[in-house]
Amino acid sequence: MTTAQKSNTKQLKLVLLPIFLILLVITASLFFVKYRLVDHGRSDRPQPFTVGKVLPDFALTDLNGKKIRVSTVQGKVIFMNFWATWCEACLEEMPSIVKLREKFHSKGLEVVAINLDENPAAVVPRTVQRYQMDFPVFQDPNGEVAELFDVYAIPLTVVMNNKREILHIQNGENDWNTDAVHTQMRGWLGE
Repeated sequence: MTTAQKSNTKQLKLVLLPIFLILLVITASLFFVKYRLVDHGRSDRPQPFTVGKVLPDFALTDLNGKKIRVSTVQGKVIFMNFWATWCEACLEEMPSIVKLREKFHSKGLEVVAINLDENPAAVVPRTVQRYQMDFPVFQDPNGEVAELFDVYAIPLTVVMNNKREILHIQNGENDWNTDAVHTQMRGWLGE
């Protein structure tokens, strides 16, 4: 090997060595971040909810800031809907939720709407009036309830019995006034 080739090889090593070290640090950092994000069986994280799971007794905050426990909501079946006024799909399904409650409220169904708007006091009252929502509407100011339910998209509906056992989970918009839904609701209500 000539002196010029040795010099070029040495310069190449000087350039490649820092690049290799940077790539090594980046790779190690990514593995560390991935390790930190993976659950590793820890029980302090919210667990995904599934049909049959019994939820803890969590707090709900009404539009005036008053807190109540979900265990105090009266009804054989509780239909909990996460929604927002800016969500077109939420507003499209809202009339069917109103009609479902009208049909089954006297038989033990209670609808609970949990609004996820940033400033619900400014926008929710008009929407409640427009859609004639005559059921409890709550807000989630700190995102605690949305975190419990792992809400990543709305509308999200969770149907549970009065013991907080999940009966049904619906991601996305739904028509709640079909024969199939009514049949299922009668079954949950013990008709």
